[in-house]
Amino acid sequence: MFNKVQELMDKYPNTIVEVAKWVLDDEGNPTNNNIAEILYAIYVKDNDKIIESWEYQNGILTQAEGKIDDTIPSLKSDYHFHIDGCYESKSGVGSWGCVMVNGDFVVESSGIVPIVNLGTTWNVGAELYAVQRVLDYCWTYDIKSITIHYDYLGVEYWPTCKWKAKNPITSNYRDIVRNSGISITWVHDDNPLRKRAHVLANMAR
Repeated sequence: MFNKVQELMDKYPNTIVEVAKWVLDDEGNPTNNNIAEILYAIYVKDNDKIIESWEYQNGILTQAEGKIDDTIPSLKSDYHFHIDGCYESKSGVGSWGCVMVNGDFVVESSGIVPIVNLGTTWNVGAELYAVQRVLDYCWTYDIKSITIHYDYLGVEYWPTCKWKAKNPITSNYRDIVRNSGISITWVHDDNPLRKRAHVLANMAR
């Protein structure tokens, strides 16, 4: 696939060649997903117009002219991230889950929380790490405004200073969110998609 990236860069030297990635595991490798079928997409963009595009799925790279406009996250807005985190005391493993919705574009993602992000906060650290993964996604695709649906109040209350951060995990989280450059609307709810994020988090362990 990356040979194709170089080929497109040579073919269109004065345009922008970008690679959009979906459904990656913690090591950046593509994983299967029952909703988002596209794993990688390569596209050539000039003034937000797609000149040529290719998609990689099921081990096959094929041209996707005229199709990619509907699936590139960076060309859309109104992003809703439904998150959750969990911790299993028996195994000492924390995990996170997220369902991102932007119109008809839906991505499910999940993974294990690094021990350094858990500290002694356990489930709390997992919840906060889910938000950090959301921010990583936004930075990757230059998304500036999002809505985060959550169930644990600290997710919102630490970065908005409604709660005082009293340990390195929560204070670091507060600073990351406040300095992210992303406008966040916080929604405390328990909708079906947020419940799905909880399922994803449990499945990730």
